[in-house]
Amino acid sequence: MSIFSSYKKIFLLGFILVILIAIPFSVYVAQKRQSISSKADASTSLSFDPASTSTTPIATEVGKTLILNVVLDPKTGVAKGLNPNQIAFVKLSISFDPLKFTAESLKENKDPQNKLNSVLEDAVLTTPGKATISLSIGADPANVVTTTTKIAILQLKALSATDANSPSSITFDPTPNTQVLSIASSDQTSENVLSTAPPAVVTIASASTATAPTTTPTASPTPTTGPSSATTGNTSSANPFQTAGTANLNTGTQAARLGPIVVPQISQALPRTITLPPTGPSENILGIGAIGAIFTIIGGALLILL
Repeated sequence: MSIFSSYKKIFLLGFILVILIAIPFSVYVAQKRQSISSKADASTSLSFDPASTSTTPIATEVGKTLILNVVLDPKTGVAKGLNPNQIAFVKLSISFDPLKFTAESLKENKDPQNKLNSVLEDAVLTTPGKATISLSIGADPANVVTTTTKIAILQLKALSATDANSPSSITFDPTPNTQVLSIASSDQTSENVLSTAPPAVVTIASASTATAPTTTPTASPTPTTGPSSATTGNTSSANPFQTAGTANLNTGTQAARLGPIVVPQISQALPRTITLPPTGPSENILGIGAIGAIFTIIGGALLILL
């Protein structure tokens, strides 16, 4: 056996040893980086406006419409040392007591200050006790929401009164039904950054009964002067009140024959094609690619020496 053959075996064994050590180490490093980067700052909150608590609930009455603004605050956790999120997508799923409320509408806030005004999924109000909608900033990442913003408006009609000590709650459903996604560099795709979502507390009173005002009819004036038609011989004069009444009667009869005029309304739902900008960093893919390139160079060098 030649000395060259011995060196060749040593290089080969060394190469195999390096590969066996490097592969598990690379996998460990990649997983560690993925774990660190996936821990996004969940510093966003959803809330209702006007605000309410169990001790200071919102008051309404049976038959009235309750209007609640949905407020998004990406900086809720900043006081705790967390970074503000850069919100690009929000899916709202709101629950309420179907015996107390019925949903009239849930729509995006069209105020120019609100950048989450692209509707990805139209509002669904057909399920009793449920209202859902999905909103996005559209295709421009520059429209991310980083400040407190009213993003949607919910309208509920009160159906029945609540007990004196049992107010009704309107709540945001937990993940994954309610989602808030951020495209900050520390956040991952489909990672919910919602931190808190307090409910709205409402008391419903019985409808107030209004008393209709009482009116006293006034007698029609009786003419006391003027020449008689029989004395003057003027047979063409007529009672003006009778003539006006006859005209009004004819007009009313004609309107009744015609009936109400119905103007058809045609609504057409247009399909929406909105692309959500990609979220999350790409450093992990670049890091793994760099490690693979290094292994390729080492392997090629060893093969040349062999």
